Amino acid sequence: MIYLDVDALNERFWNTELTYLNDAEEQVTVPMSQKLDENGEPLEVDRDAPWVRWTINPGASVPDTTGPNPFFKNIGHAVLEVHVSKGMGTGAARDVQESFLAAFRKWSTPELQIYKTAMAKVKDEDFHKVTATVFYQSKRRG
Repeated sequence: MIYLDVDALNERFWNTELTYLNDAEEQVTVPMSQKLDENGEPLEVDRDAPWVRWTINPGASVPDTTGPNPFFKNIGHAVLEVHVSKGMGTGAARDVQESFLAAFRKWSTPELQIYKTAMAKVKDEDFHKVTATVFYQSKRRG
């Protein structure tokens, strides 16, 4: 049942346009080639353009009801890391971060809800890096 949460989150992520304003104030969409999952190899991306890494971290699963076919409450979080080269500044990274959070803040399915979001700036030697985290919960039959 946890895989259903992962599938729903992945579907939402891969169908979300992540955008930023370039130096000419034009809106640019991060191409699929710059969207990596947690196992994606960062050497394959264009390091002169924003690139992202997506990771889903399922958490606890506990029974929420009793009986022969109980519901389980599942919680977890998913993280988007946004990387931009040091020469770009953090504006593009913050734009991508915000476009991601806007797509997830009020999104839900009948079984899965986003209940909190968070943002952070992370120290990195090679890139400006910001993260966006969505915390989710679901209730599913076990």
